[in-house]
Amino acid sequence: MERIAIIGLGRVGASMGLALKRWLVPSDAKSKAPEIEIVGFDYDVQTQQAAQRARAVDATGWTLPRVVSSAGLVVLAMPPADVRSTMQEIGRHLSDGAIVTDTSPYKQHCLEWASDLLPDHVSYIAGHPVLPNAEDRAPSADLFSGCTYALFPHRNADPQATETVVGMVQALGAKPYFPDPAEHDAHVAATSLLPVLASSALMHTVSYGAGWRDLKGIATSDLVQVTSLASMDPKQVGDMVELSQPDAVRWLESFIDRLGELRDLVARSDPEASEQVRRFFEDAAKARQRWLHPETVQEEMPSSRGYIQQMFLGRLGRRRPRER
Repeated sequence: MERIAIIGLGRVGASMGLALKRWLVPSDAKSKAPEIEIVGFDYDVQTQQAAQRARAVDATGWTLPRVVSSAGLVVLAMPPADVRSTMQEIGRHLSDGAIVTDTSPYKQHCLEWASDLLPDHVSYIAGHPVLPNAEDRAPSADLFSGCTYALFPHRNADPQATETVVGMVQALGAKPYFPDPAEHDAHVAATSLLPVLASSALMHTVSYGAGWRDLKGIATSDLVQVTSLASMDPKQVGDMVELSQPDAVRWLESFIDRLGELRDLVARSDPEASEQVRRFFEDAAKARQRWLHPETVQEEMPSSRGYIQQMFLGRLGRRRPRER
């Protein structure tokens, strides 16, 4: 029996286990389910036990080396700051021909870490599922359904390993795509980090000073909504900034420029400025509408079952070692 190991059993890792286990159930009684075991590991014992109770994994292990040592596919479902140390810990325990992937949003760093820390006989396919923000943080087999899942094969990865991870992504119900790592990281800084920085800066602006005591008494739900991201874990935000510092600076500068333009327009009192202010907000509303309601073209995806079954049931022992 082949094995998939999911390291990190929070919302993403446990949802991945649930989705894969659902996919492994034959669609009809005549089909035979692939003989694949899903094992999990999390440093937090309660999180690990919760994932097992939810049946997101078939089994869990008490040591990370033991969990990954016999796995053909290892998924690192953890915050970006933990990926490097985990690669370092598991590197010498991975089996020949194993595949490693992850779910971290910052791919240039991950690809560099893989070059330094993973052995030659392992293929690394960096990954990033672009997941919806939801108030419900419980694991769900539907978490990945319809989402974009960016993939970045390491330059030395076996092509068959890439096929396997594409199969996994499609088994999750997601749509694989292959962007440039640098462009992807810049986009992540704009869409994930900049909103957090803007939200935190706004909270600082309204809450620092003598007027906050009176202001907070009349603050509406609008302020609550716009500053919600200021409640993120400060360490997590700090790690995000560290991993995308050049991109973060560039997007902050662009944001500050926009605020400066708006300030200059608001400071004027002539009819032309009033029209430009109106157009400023109108353009923003239209851009948001286009973003949230794009014209979509449905494309038929190839079957995922072929990719992942071929790997686990026939190709696992035939993958070539990576060349340095």
